[in-house]
Amino acid sequence: MWATPEQIIEAEVQEDSVFAIVKDVLVWTKIVVITTLLVFAMIKYYKKQRGHNRFTVLLAYKIFCMIGILIFDNTTRYIFLFYFLILSSNACTYLSLMHVVRNYEVPEGAGLKHRVKNYYYIMNVIYVLMIPVAFIPGLAPVCSNQRTYPTTLYWCNVLFLTNACFFWVMFKKNFFFNLSETDNEKTPLIQEG
Repeated sequence: MWATPEQIIEAEVQEDSVFAIVKDVLVWTKIVVITTLLVFAMIKYYKKQRGHNRFTVLLAYKIFCMIGILIFDNTTRYIFLFYFLILSSNACTYLSLMHVVRNYEVPEGAGLKHRVKNYYYIMNVIYVLMIPVAFIPGLAPVCSNQRTYPTTLYWCNVLFLTNACFFWVMFKKNFFFNLSETDNEKTPLIQEG
């Protein structure tokens, strides 16, 4: 049975339940906190590098994506645009973290860059391939009566979780550096100030 346009509009109107309010507060808080942290990171990086580069541009675009996602979540939901904002936001997060990992200013940094090279290129290809996939009928990020959550959005989630796991393992394994306790004290991986 197909829904009438009036039923669709009525279904899109959210009730002001406690769960909807809590969800909205959590989403807004998350976006505000992350955006604030990204702005501080951009300012600090700008001061340190005395200018902008691709890293600060990625952070600025990530902020734009997050604000766009927040707007689409609280207004008319254009799923196709929502998909591209989520995909590009995930890609910005991935590329920003890879920029940090591939540019460690320690002697072992070149080895780390070489070790993550294949993962870097494979993930870049996957992110690029996700764009034309969105235009394939049946896979396009649109909702229907048969499928309310598009397949491509699941794939965005899988990419995000894959990258999160990769960077978590890298962090837990100390980025596979063979540093002794005294080396860790002399040359911390993440520089202060």
